[in-house]
Amino acid sequence: MALLATLAVGLPAAGGSQVPDSQIAVFGLTDADIQAAIYVGRSTKDWFAFRGVTTAGRRYFGHVEYILIVQGPFGRLASAVATSTRNGQAFTPDSVTNEMRAPLLVIEARPLQYESLGDSLQIVAPATLILLRPRHGDNPGDTGSIEPIRVRTFPVSQNNSKGGRLRGQGVTAYFRLESVPVDDFEIVVIAGGREYRRAIGKRDRDKLR
Repeated sequence: MALLATLAVGLPAAGGSQVPDSQIAVFGLTDADIQAAIYVGRSTKDWFAFRGVTTAGRRYFGHVEYILIVQGPFGRLASAVATSTRNGQAFTPDSVTNEMRAPLLVIEARPLQYESLGDSLQIVAPATLILLRPRHGDNPGDTGSIEPIRVRTFPVSQNNSKGGRLRGQGVTAYFRLESVPVDDFEIVVIAGGREYRRAIGKRDRDKLR
């Protein structure tokens, strides 16, 4: 998956000196977190991430929403361990990379094609930005909207079971963990001047680690 792409945060190499508690917020994961993530990845052999779908209103012919995959450092590490375990490869704390443990929340959004498209070709407006918005925020210009520190876009091409085709653009956004709202918030995908939202509540928090 694209979420394990290089994060380019300039952290020291994994396996180096012990990180003091005062720097945990900078480094992202403690030694205990790493052991826990390795255990989860080995035992579940599955990706650890928040998965959801946005909503922009009532569905209609050719309606498009966005699939979201959200991971913090715990999720990236547990997912890497799960992949290694499924492939019969060993994974130890020394295998942890800076990209896995970087203190970033990474969100990927790609357009989702519904069967209602039929056998048509649909070219959707490109997704260009993802925001985090506390539930009291009202618009992208609201000072409560949190912008990512980095954005990457990528082409998307999908076919449905009826021969329909969708062409569009997805987006991956990188947020510093300390910037993520502590209370309920929304993930907001901006595409073609329109907003596609997904609410995040307390029960979703565990998967954002």
